[in-house]
Amino acid sequence: MLARLANSSNGVQRQMAVLSNKPANSSRAIVRVLGLGDFFVRVYGGDSFTTKKPDPQGVRTLLQETGVAAAEGLMIGDSSIDVLTGRNAGRASGTSTAAACCAATQRANSSFGCTVTVRSMPACCTPQNSAHCPT
Repeated sequence: MLARLANSSNGVQRQMAVLSNKPANSSRAIVRVLGLGDFFVRVYGGDSFTTKKPDPQGVRTLLQETGVAAAEGLMIGDSSIDVLTGRNAGRASGTSTAAACCAATQRANSSFGCTVTVRSMPACCTPQNSAHCPT
């Protein structure tokens, strides 16, 4: 699934990162143990910045470090904190589409305002679907 996410339909490699509120070392260890390290250009944790999600600092930093325009970024998460982080990053950048969040679970979709039910991540990772999530 991550391999499909990493490659866009036009052949361009997507840059993906992890932004967790768990400590950075724990987050990196989880990614490493699961064998997913090659998929992510960065792995940041709750102690990587002066603030934690839902503050947009982590998303803004990732966008800046990867050279991705805010309007082209997409945040995928599974909790209300992730939805709020995506929304806050959009507000912070002055655009309603920045780091739009499509929750990865039905629970998050129904409970926190995303209108897209994600049955597979590639379905969520399109600008067309990210627009369904309110900002």
